[in-house]
Amino acid sequence: MIDPTGLPILLKTLDFLFGEAQKILQERRERRASKNINVQDSNKDSHQASNNRSSESIGSINEAMSTQISENILKNEISELEHLLKLKDTYSKRYQLAKEKISIYGTLDTPYKVLHELEEAEEGIEDVVTKLKSTLAKIYNKEIVVNN
Repeated sequence: MIDPTGLPILLKTLDFLFGEAQKILQERRERRASKNINVQDSNKDSHQASNNRSSESIGSINEAMSTQISENILKNEISELEHLLKLKDTYSKRYQLAKEKISIYGTLDTPYKVLHELEEAEEGIEDVVTKLKSTLAKIYNKEIVVNN
């Protein structure tokens, strides 16, 4: 039986990974595309990942919830998930603050410092997503695929 303290943490992790993280990374990709930053390579990678998705991968919350997990590994990785969720909270707050500042200044008049804060928060979220995917891959013993 799954540890009752581990289940809410696992659910919160999955909710972030397949919800908020996808939206933030999509916004980042769209903003970069509008600035003509080299996004074509990452778009190709995400299309290849979605096309090459096998039965040995998890691509949604529903799939994750219906997949058997290793309880021993979950017990060992729960502290790592908690740590990553705290980092996620920090970066999400920074991201939201930067978005608010941008809305105050307007898109064209935003100081570079605020844009840099936004980029740092997005990079932090991207890093947390990568670490969450690898940690969840250990728990589920399957690849975690986030369609961003």
